[in-house]
Amino acid sequence: MLVGVFEDEDYNVLYPISYTKPVYEIRNGIFNLRERICKLFESERYYLFMRSSLARLYKWLLNIVYELKNYRVNEIKDVDSDLLIINGRIILTDEVLDTINQFINSTGNFIGVSEDYELLFLKITPEVVQSFETVLLKPFHLELFSPLEESAELVFLEKATLLKTPLDLLNCIEYNINFDWKISDFKSKLMINERAKISEKSTFDTERGPIIIDEGVEIKPGTYIIGPAYIGKNVKIINSLIKSSVICEDSLIYNSSVEDSLILDHVVIESNCSIIKSIIGSWSRILASSLAYGRILEKYFTEIGNEGVVISDFVTILPSTVIYPGSKIGLFSIVSGTINETVKHFEVNYNNIKRKLSLNETLTLAQGRMRDFNRYISDYELDLIKLLYEKLVKQ
Repeated sequence: MLVGVFEDEDYNVLYPISYTKPVYEIRNGIFNLRERICKLFESERYYLFMRSSLARLYKWLLNIVYELKNYRVNEIKDVDSDLLIINGRIILTDEVLDTINQFINSTGNFIGVSEDYELLFLKITPEVVQSFETVLLKPFHLELFSPLEESAELVFLEKATLLKTPLDLLNCIEYNINFDWKISDFKSKLMINERAKISEKSTFDTERGPIIIDEGVEIKPGTYIIGPAYIGKNVKIINSLIKSSVICEDSLIYNSSVEDSLILDHVVIESNCSIIKSIIGSWSRILASSLAYGRILEKYFTEIGNEGVVISDFVTILPSTVIYPGSKIGLFSIVSGTINETVKHFEVNYNNIKRKLSLNETLTLAQGRMRDFNRYISDYELDLIKLLYEKLVKQ
């Protein structure tokens, strides 16, 4: 049997975090969902289905940069046995796994759905894969498989759930870290990679959950980490508090606190910042003495009144900025002052004086962020940024 992951038509519910990546590439545990599925389901080849705007970039990243030659992106030509594909927004549980495993070796076609008739997984024969090629090669939904109604068995997973908002990414961090720790067969609640550099003057508290420190991590003196927590590859943390959070690869946190939050890759958080119940998108920079406070406050503090702060990719938060719960900061935005609203994409919001970034300014910002990490921006990334700029600035 072959295995894959797909984006359904509701990938946009995780905006603004999912603009530059498939929903299943967002890491909110030790693994992202793609990695989690690959760990649980062995396959000769893995098939990834995503938006066409992301396909060229991820084919290059997976096959060339990460040298994962057994991945296929929006391709089905070599599907020669039954294919199991799982919704990229699913929250994997033991019950979901038990149900899927019941049908792995069964003959025929199976469609897994939730109580709300949301599509959770498909197990289909090679013949069905080929006949539904035009459906599979772009985000799809359950109704598009109605021709299978008579030949496929419908499987209900009563307690299965899908991610429906960015806040869901935060709310299942603790669960995902514990789940990933369990499926990894780790022997200790404190797992430190042998290639990590850990100061003796740092403290780890695993009473509430495991702490996993990945390779290349540097933990400097004065750092206090409270589990459950995952610290990704090549992260550097200096004199900071990390509590119940995921810090993704190549990020830097200096003399700050991060609680109940998801920090995606290549993020820089400068001194005296406090990040609470927030998502910080890839390649963003939080400058000194800023506060992203996502816990519910008295409603008069904010016009939005919702929980959580969501900051998209390539954002710049200028020094001493305060961001209240319910706020969303769009792609490539630059903000300052007090934020208690949704900031549009490619917007400079400086003490409520607003203007749009030009495309040249946007590309220069992206190139600069990547140079800061000794990386050159690829043509695939440039093309995606240009496409998003053209699409989102017109909104």
